[in-house]
Amino acid sequence: MSGKAPVISIIIPVYNSVDKLSDAIESVLAQTYNDWELIIIDDGSNDGSASVCDEYEKKDSRIKVIHIENSGVSFARNLGIKLSRGIFLEFMDSDDYISNNALETSIGKIDDNDLLIFSFEYLIADIRCSIDTNYMVLNSWDELKKKFVYLDSKILINSPCNKIYKKDIIAKNNILFPTDLSLGEDLVFNLLYLKSCNKIKIISDLLYHYLDENKNSLSRKKREDFLEIQKKLKIYVDDCFQNDLEIESHTSLKFASQVIKSLKYLLRNKGKSFEEKYKIVSHWVKDVTFCKSVKLIGFDSLNVNFVDKLSIKCRLASIWILLYNVRNAIKG
Repeated sequence: MSGKAPVISIIIPVYNSVDKLSDAIESVLAQTYNDWELIIIDDGSNDGSASVCDEYEKKDSRIKVIHIENSGVSFARNLGIKLSRGIFLEFMDSDDYISNNALETSIGKIDDNDLLIFSFEYLIADIRCSIDTNYMVLNSWDELKKKFVYLDSKILINSPCNKIYKKDIIAKNNILFPTDLSLGEDLVFNLLYLKSCNKIKIISDLLYHYLDENKNSLSRKKREDFLEIQKKLKIYVDDCFQNDLEIESHTSLKFASQVIKSLKYLLRNKGKSFEEKYKIVSHWVKDVTFCKSVKLIGFDSLNVNFVDKLSIKCRLASIWILLYNVRNAIKG
């Protein structure tokens, strides 16, 4: 890959996605806009994905493939950023695809904005779920703060795949995906980028297609550290917005609901002993961030019954666990 720098660089990290990889690459090749480069970082795949990447590199000079030892999606994306030559950047997952007019529409509409956000859809088996958004332009960090709860509720903030970034803003501010996180790294990257923006444009065009079927990502597994990571992310978001009350209430409701849902799942888990459950539940009903979140939003905001409320309020893990054991015994 040489010659004039392209207008936009598309970065795809690849790890063992041989079944859908060709569809992702073909969607780039099918673009109605041609001034692009595709940087594929093969993150140590062992299922034949590497060979698929190499074959496409031979077919089109705009495609560059780099093979590395497995280092994680954040490392792969950061390497793609470093190697990119475009004015703009777009990220894709290796088992998703973009609409044929995605680049033409994005380049045509970004104008003088520092970030373009567009709509996308989830494809789960035969079900399509589109994430619709309204057109808007945000001219400052303060304007973004006012719209953050709306944007986050519409799932428009987290992913890097429904956005067009400016390479010079990333380079100037040394913005990278954190490699010490394997969950929530996208949100951290996007908040760092958003804080460096002067103007953000949001369009209603549906340009990205997220295939949720057969995802084998870390985020889909039941993780022991899930709640700890969610707590760190809540604190990070609150700090970014300097404890804005509306945003903090929003993050508190999200976090407290995640804790309740995870603990209920834990209590139904027959693979954990009573002692293990007691230890985990005791930890979370006494956790400072969780307790502050519940206090801020109030119990009525949570989908819990009276005994659940009493157990949390009094920090009585044993009552909660005993209740669920009795329920399970009755159902059994």
